[in-house]
Amino acid sequence: MINRPLKLIAIPFVIVIMTATAVFAAEAQRTPEWQRLLEQHAASHNLAVVDSARAGQPFNFTGELDYPLVLPSTFEYTADITYQQSDAYMIALPYPPEQVRCALVEQSGKRMLLFVNYYSDGLWQNGWVIHQGPALFTTAATQSLESLGCDLPLNSL
Repeated sequence: MINRPLKLIAIPFVIVIMTATAVFAAEAQRTPEWQRLLEQHAASHNLAVVDSARAGQPFNFTGELDYPLVLPSTFEYTADITYQQSDAYMIALPYPPEQVRCALVEQSGKRMLLFVNYYSDGLWQNGWVIHQGPALFTTAATQSLESLGCDLPLNSL
């Protein structure tokens, strides 16, 4: 027979373990934020997501690439430091992004390259934004994918 003090310790411990297991299971099934943003953009622009890959070297995505933003987001930065929206001054994106996802999308048989990037200023502002990539089958596209370490299968291009 288990004594009473041991029961008093065991019951809360079991409850904590069960709660933690439920939270971790729910989190594992949640769609990643970058994927939800990409799917939202695809749905609103009649695009089909063909493939995506995580960039192994996101630090190579610099402001010098100058890929335009294609989707306003809750992120309060803009690529253009002079951009104003609703009379609120915006500041430049804090390059390089912390994460980059390379995505291949298709619209009416035409394929396009998008970059879904996570930016953070390390303090207040952070979020995912989508950049339009260079035209496929160009040197710029090949160099971008190689420098970022995006392993999109060549047969999907």
